[in-house]
Amino acid sequence: MNILKSKSLHLLCVRIIGAIAVLLANIVILKIESSDLAGLFLVVYTIFQISAVIARFGSDIHLVRNYYKQSSEEVQDCFNQSVVVSLLMGSILIPMTYFLGSFYVQHWSDISSTSNNHSSILLIFLLIPLFSAANTVFFIYQARHKTIIQILGINVIQPWIFLAFYLAIKLAIHFDFLSLAPDTTIVASFYASILIYMIISAVLAKNASMTWAPISALSKKSLNKILASQLKFASATIGTQLVGWLPFLLASLLLGASFASVFNILQRLAMLSIFISVSINSISAPQFSELSSRSNYQAIKKIFWSNTKKLTSFSCIYLFFLLFLVRFSGQIPENFHVACYIVLFGYFVNCSTSVCGYYYQNASSIYHLNVALYLTVALSPFVTYWLLGAWGVLGAAVAIGSTIACINAILFPLAAIELNRRTSTMAISSIQS
Repeated sequence: MNILKSKSLHLLCVRIIGAIAVLLANIVILKIESSDLAGLFLVVYTIFQISAVIARFGSDIHLVRNYYKQSSEEVQDCFNQSVVVSLLMGSILIPMTYFLGSFYVQHWSDISSTSNNHSSILLIFLLIPLFSAANTVFFIYQARHKTIIQILGINVIQPWIFLAFYLAIKLAIHFDFLSLAPDTTIVASFYASILIYMIISAVLAKNASMTWAPISALSKKSLNKILASQLKFASATIGTQLVGWLPFLLASLLLGASFASVFNILQRLAMLSIFISVSINSISAPQFSELSSRSNYQAIKKIFWSNTKKLTSFSCIYLFFLLFLVRFSGQIPENFHVACYIVLFGYFVNCSTSVCGYYYQNASSIYHLNVALYLTVALSPFVTYWLLGAWGVLGAAVAIGSTIACINAILFPLAAIELNRRTSTMAISSIQS
């Protein structure tokens, strides 16, 4: 019964529910729409998700890490400033993402033809600032140890609403109640899901006693201050997104829309292992922050190794389950099996050692995390391009698996050494005193 009451189990279940929505949406669109439209949407949706994280500019880490170091008034100010930063950064990202999406459309010759142009899908990029700003309130709940609400908000609500609207509109079209083009159906469903998501965010902000007053944070001085304080956290979140998706986006550009549609689903299936990591580590993130404010690294070290044991055990079970699924499901083409195994193993390594990233984000210098991330980001395009030229789809799998595993392979031993040093120093100091 203790397992059933575990917060980690509840978080894992919530993440799985959200993942099912995303996977179902991807699979349904792939089955109903043409491979060109499905491939374009899945790439655009991936860029949208990455951009929403970048637009937060580290406010998620900043709010959780500093929540216990600030008064209620300072938390309110930080919340308003984070909303403004999300709106500002999201607005800057709109033309950049639109250009990137247009580049995919033009590069994929089948899509760029006049008779088959699906560029209206790019209109979902207009929602980046609103979606990112609405996300901010959910991290207040995580800081208050209500992580399930945060997971529900970002990972569950929007994809399920999108899927429900998409299927409802498709049903209405089937019975001749509506007449919409396929790409218009996707865009309309997406807009509806973001609108409802914003309404839910406003209600939760009111319940958390957070006032939506972004105008109060519009002064140049306050914006410069929050941007400077969040820069190192923003670097970490941007780097994490690039490491996770850069090989896929590059491979999709070079291998075409059909590859993008199939491999997006494959990678999202592999990324389910991250939900095990989030389910355990998200609970520890505010604990790390709280304990580091008291310099209690002995307790942090205990959580660090406890999480690692749990993550390794659960990710082993999940790895074998997915290997069995890939081998015997019959839904994945046989020529993708080896590629699946490689990607799954990379995500297994990432999940098992993922506590180190949360440690650096919330209890230590984030500099080490940023160095490892951007060293990998700098090398990733060249390695991916070379592997694609040598091995095609298999090379793409090697690029994705090795890139996602590389970060923690560097950071985990560094974090373990640092914790040993800190706790040893504390032990010596206590003996001397």
